[in-house]
Amino acid sequence: MPARIAGFSRKHVVGLNQALVLNCMCVGLPAPEKVWKAQGRLVGRSDSPNLEITPDNSLSIGAVSIADQGNYTCHVENIYGKDEVHYEVAVRVAPAAPTLNVLAAGTTSLTLQWRVNDDGGSPVTSNITKLIILKN
Repeated sequence: MPARIAGFSRKHVVGLNQALVLNCMCVGLPAPEKVWKAQGRLVGRSDSPNLEITPDNSLSIGAVSIADQGNYTCHVENIYGKDEVHYEVAVRVAPAAPTLNVLAAGTTSLTLQWRVNDDGGSPVTSNITKLIILKN
């Protein structure tokens, strides 16, 4: 029976310092050999303290960091066939504090602009651009 992956390629979006497990469930007779690649390089059982190949041959990423962002592949193969599953890992971090600028000041209003220098990988989707101050 040829080696086949029992799953689908997908993108994982995870927060900084979260744990992530990438599965590599497969079938085949004889039992397929499994090989993990991270960023195109082979992953060994002791390559990185943050990457661990578990007893069920999943790839565990401890506390995800920006350096863990990228592509991961599980390749399975036996004498009758081979297959791969691909994962894209994107890491999101909290955005930096915005910079606030006063663009215009009138007697009853201020026009403000804020800029986010680092959005942490998650774009800002709304903001307030005008503040009206009413006098009593």
